[in-house]
Amino acid sequence: MPLGARHRYYDAASRRFDPRGAAGGEHEDRRRCSCVLTTGEAASAVNLPIIPAKQLNRSGPYQHLAHALGGFVAAITLGPITELEIGLFGRAAKLDPRSITSHALVGLLGKRLAVTVNQANAAQLAQRQGISVREIRSDATHDYLALVEMRVTTAAGITSAAGTLLGERLPRLVRIDEYDVEAVPEGHMLFTRHADQPGVVGALASILGRENI
Repeated sequence: MPLGARHRYYDAASRRFDPRGAAGGEHEDRRRCSCVLTTGEAASAVNLPIIPAKQLNRSGPYQHLAHALGGFVAAITLGPITELEIGLFGRAAKLDPRSITSHALVGLLGKRLAVTVNQANAAQLAQRQGISVREIRSDATHDYLALVEMRVTTAAGITSAAGTLLGERLPRLVRIDEYDVEAVPEGHMLFTRHADQPGVVGALASILGRENI
């Protein structure tokens, strides 16, 4: 197929293609690809937040935590979600919230939609689902040096989960709604809402044992 005048390396002044421009453009494309693969920084992306590599490096563990919280909240929330709130507290408040929110959306929507969800389309998919997204940041520590909290709103009410990092790298689930917990947010988890009375946990354990779980 012949190359047209709209080609990226077409020189309108001379009405010909400039091979030096092509070589330079290809070199720049390779440089940008290398930057994304080695540092995660997508300086020329139109559908990703442009965040410096140093900031991304610090945000990495929090992104994984947010993704895990998103998947967990999606699993325990019934009904359509109308609002998502991401809260960064303590040390986490010093980070750029955009990449953390993006990973939270991927975790949340990836469990609820049949289509592939990634950082590039998560915000758009959330908008299509009628989910408004907001971010809050505060230096308040809330009992932890750094805390990421995720709150979703449905017609039935608000469901929330919060997590922190141990040693700035190991994710921990520390709160579900108003209950303090401590769990590693990965793998298979069993979550129940039940009356706090004798025999409930024992009955549940019997069911699991009978099913070899």
